[in-house]
Amino acid sequence: MRANRNRMMVGLIAALTAGMFALVLPLSAQEGGESPEAVVTAAQKAAGAKDAKAIVRLVAPSERAMLAFSTDLGVDMMSEMWKGDSAKNLKTSYSELKKKYKVSEPPEGDTLDLGPDTSQEEIDQHIRKRAESMYQGVDLVGYVGDLMGLVLALPEMADRPLLPEGALSDLKVDGDKATATLGEQPLQFIREGGRWYLSAHTLGG
Repeated sequence: MRANRNRMMVGLIAALTAGMFALVLPLSAQEGGESPEAVVTAAQKAAGAKDAKAIVRLVAPSERAMLAFSTDLGVDMMSEMWKGDSAKNLKTSYSELKKKYKVSEPPEGDTLDLGPDTSQEEIDQHIRKRAESMYQGVDLVGYVGDLMGLVLALPEMADRPLLPEGALSDLKVDGDKATATLGEQPLQFIREGGRWYLSAHTLGG
């Protein structure tokens, strides 16, 4: 029963980041790619390294706070809902990371009154504002990478496919945005500063 619950929680955190924990760049500080194809090709070649921090460099800089928010939410849920030594160790490591990177708690009163007329756009704007406030000044490459590293180190993640093989299909570029499919997985891309990146929406952000 506990093993099933653990597998379910690992599936949840993977879903929150769209199954992309181990999408990685070549082992360098280079961010993004010259094209959507280049981003994915580089990621596939380096996937075996499980460089958790490089995934953040692959996400558009303007959306890294949203990636941090969704990853934080998933790890927090796991640390609270699991039982036993695994949960204790995860909670301790998670708490230490928040202190190390000086991640602030959401300000008091930072809530949104949801009603039948609340639009998805209002919800998205509220979450983005909250994320930008929480992670202002935080080293997001380090923090989110270390959070993902906690999950990748779990035994349940050992045999999990890191990235679909093959080439992108159905690539559609519209200005500084693009969409494509890798295997059965839809991807979204953003161009910033002349470089292409994955959108945080692809990763659950």
